[in-house]
Amino acid sequence: MSFTEFINESWVTLLLTFLPLYYAFVLLKQERIEMIRPKGSKALAKKLRKPYAHDAGMIMLFTGISMGCITIIRLLNHVASLIGTVIVFTGFVVAWKRTYDRYERKV
Repeated sequence: MSFTEFINESWVTLLLTFLPLYYAFVLLKQERIEMIRPKGSKALAKKLRKPYAHDAGMIMLFTGISMGCITIIRLLNHVASLIGTVIVFTGFVVAWKRTYDRYERKV
């Protein structure tokens, strides 16, 4: 498989690698939680902003790294990469729901 064929086949997983990594950087280093919260949502308490940014950033970091691994797995086996993508997406949804329940319900 040439590099061009690889990019054509795996551009979605590459996108799902770099977008979460960007948001992880923004959340973990800059703590800009307004980038991921919907417009018009109630503001978090000052003491909850840093833990919320850390938890959400760690979720994004895990998702980005996992999707990077799945991109590499895609070179070897397409079925395994599909199964891995479903597992990572399910883990993302569950972790995000827990984070939402922990911080957003307190507002």
